[in-house]
Amino acid sequence: KLSGKKVRIKTPKVKGVKKFTLYMSTNRTKGYKKIKTVKSGKTITVSSFKKKSFKKYKDYYYYISSAKKQSKFV
Repeated sequence: KLSGKKVRIKTPKVKGVKKFTLYMSTNRTKGYKKIKTVKSGKTITVSSFKKKSFKKYKDYYYYISSAKKQSKFV
């Protein structure tokens, strides 16, 4: 969700998933940079990319990757 010059992305609560990592790029197919890692069910707020504020009429691409909980073996 775009709010002014900030983007808010809410991560879903998924059973077995501990954390989500947000990646962002200005190119659809390459150049993704890790932005933030948060716990499941939290909201990520992004106000800049590569230390620059968002530009008007420029496309930004996001994807979210999940990390599952690992079992402890004894």
